[in-house]
Amino acid sequence: MPESPKFLMSVGQNKEALQIFKRVYRINTGKSEATFPIKELVDEIKLHQNEDHIHGGLVTANRTKTQALREGWQQLKPLFFPPLLPKLILVCFIQFLLMMTVNTIKIWLPQLFQAINDFQFKYENKSSSLCEMIEMLSPKHASIPCTVNFKNSSVYINSMIVSLVTIGGYLLAAVVINKVGRKKILHVAFLISGSCAIAMYFSSKNVVILVLSCIFASIGSICSNVMQTITIDLFPTTLRSMTLSILMMAGRSGILIGNLLFPLLLSMGCGFVFFSSGGLLLGCAVLSIVLPNTERKSLQ
Repeated sequence: MPESPKFLMSVGQNKEALQIFKRVYRINTGKSEATFPIKELVDEIKLHQNEDHIHGGLVTANRTKTQALREGWQQLKPLFFPPLLPKLILVCFIQFLLMMTVNTIKIWLPQLFQAINDFQFKYENKSSSLCEMIEMLSPKHASIPCTVNFKNSSVYINSMIVSLVTIGGYLLAAVVINKVGRKKILHVAFLISGSCAIAMYFSSKNVVILVLSCIFASIGSICSNVMQTITIDLFPTTLRSMTLSILMMAGRSGILIGNLLFPLLLSMGCGFVFFSSGGLLLGCAVLSIVLPNTERKSLQ
């Protein structure tokens, strides 16, 4: 896999970049590389020699460790200063909230399915909301006979269905993302996932809860991937790998904090978990409006 021509141009290797462009031209058109209409590429080093804040400095060959550290910092420094810093804070904050809410509930889903299964086993003809099922089955300080439910295959089947629907969601998103637009998909997906989280609180039927769980899990996973795609387009080529690393770190931090806060939220009430998660996702939908639109814009 050759380096990106854009990256090679940004570090002054225009000849190598031109060869890659010619190779792509030959593969796409079937014509000879000699007929490639472009003979010379723009010298980006000279073009931006007074604009190091755009690309974060240059990389030199045969450098010492000290030079490598210095040049590495020069490349990273623009991320922590305007105009890139506000963008970095925004995408990381959205990713943090997204991963904190979606993954917390996704991890809780098998336990929810087990609670529904146990409730239906114990109270066959009784209808209750999801939170009422959980509260009625919660341990109480009383000496009562223990009845073990071994008919819990539906718990595993439901978990498999959620995973399969999530895969289908990825395929659907891949088809429509360029037709609809990344920002529109992200905004609508946040609204749908937030609404599903709140709707789960009012659900009383197993099928409805399963459908809402599938939509919530699949749409939430799509949001995470669309966020990464948007982030790539927001930052210059030489800063994208580090920006994605910071974005993923923010997401993983959200997962960690979400799992630590989950018992506290659950102690405040089952409904609080669903309403807070749904509210945060709806808040992400509002924040996604602020994201710059990168559709059909030239890459830096």
